[in-house]
Amino acid sequence: PSNPKNRIGEIYGKLTVVRSSNRRTSAGNTFWWCLCTCGKEREVPSDALSNKLRKKKNVTECKEC
Repeated sequence: PSNPKNRIGEIYGKLTVVRSSNRRTSAGNTFWWCLCTCGKEREVPSDALSNKLRKKKNVTECKEC
Protein backbone atom coordinates (compact mmCIF):
# COMPACT_ATOMS: atom_id res chain seq x y z
CA PRO A 1 0.00 0.00 0.00
CA SER A 2 1.38 3.39 -0.95
CA ASN A 3 -0.60 5.31 1.69
CA PRO A 4 -0.73 3.20 4.86
CA LYS A 5 -3.38 3.84 7.49
CA ASN A 6 -2.00 6.11 10.21
CA ARG A 7 -1.85 3.94 13.33
CA ILE A 8 -0.01 6.42 15.59
CA GLY A 9 -1.65 6.48 19.01
CA GLU A 10 -3.47 3.17 18.54
CA ILE A 11 -3.10 0.63 21.36
CA TYR A 12 -2.68 -3.12 20.87
CA GLY A 13 -2.39 -4.95 24.19
CA LYS A 14 0.64 -3.43 25.94
CA LEU A 15 1.86 -1.66 22.78
CA THR A 16 1.13 1.90 21.68
CA VAL A 17 2.09 2.85 18.13
CA VAL A 18 4.45 5.86 18.26
CA ARG A 19 5.87 6.25 14.72
CA SER A 20 6.23 4.58 11.35
CA SER A 21 9.38 2.81 10.22
CA ASN A 22 11.12 3.00 6.86
CA ARG A 23 10.94 -0.81 6.59
CA ARG A 24 8.31 -2.64 4.55
CA THR A 25 7.27 -6.28 4.48
CA SER A 26 7.68 -8.31 1.30
CA ALA A 27 3.99 -7.56 0.61
CA GLY A 28 4.67 -3.82 0.96
CA ASN A 29 3.06 -3.33 4.38
CA THR A 30 4.50 -0.75 6.76
CA PHE A 31 6.40 -1.54 9.95
CA TRP A 32 5.54 0.56 13.02
CA TRP A 33 7.59 1.40 16.12
CA CYS A 34 5.54 0.63 19.22
CA LEU A 35 6.19 1.54 22.85
CA CYS A 36 5.43 -1.16 25.42
CA THR A 37 4.03 -0.29 28.86
CA CYS A 38 7.41 -1.43 30.31
CA GLY A 39 9.18 1.34 28.33
CA LYS A 40 10.87 -0.76 25.62
CA GLU A 41 10.23 -0.25 21.90
CA ARG A 42 9.50 -2.90 19.31
CA GLU A 43 9.23 -2.68 15.52
CA VAL A 44 6.09 -4.50 14.35
CA PRO A 45 4.63 -5.06 10.86
CA SER A 46 1.16 -3.57 10.40
CA ASP A 47 -0.38 -6.95 9.59
CA ALA A 48 0.63 -8.21 13.07
CA LEU A 49 -1.15 -5.31 14.83
CA SER A 50 -4.74 -6.21 15.51
CA ASN A 51 -7.20 -6.42 18.38
CA LYS A 52 -9.03 -9.23 16.58
CA LEU A 53 -8.42 -12.90 17.24
CA ARG A 54 -7.16 -14.77 14.21
CA LYS A 55 -4.97 -17.71 13.29
CA LYS A 56 -1.86 -15.60 12.79
CA LYS A 57 -0.27 -14.46 16.06
CA ASN A 58 -0.84 -10.81 16.86
CA VAL A 59 1.94 -8.86 18.53
CA THR A 60 0.71 -7.25 21.77
CA GLU A 61 3.89 -6.72 23.83
CA CYS A 62 7.66 -6.24 23.52
CA LYS A 63 9.97 -9.22 23.26
CA GLU A 64 11.00 -8.95 26.93
CA CYS A 65 7.43 -8.98 28.27
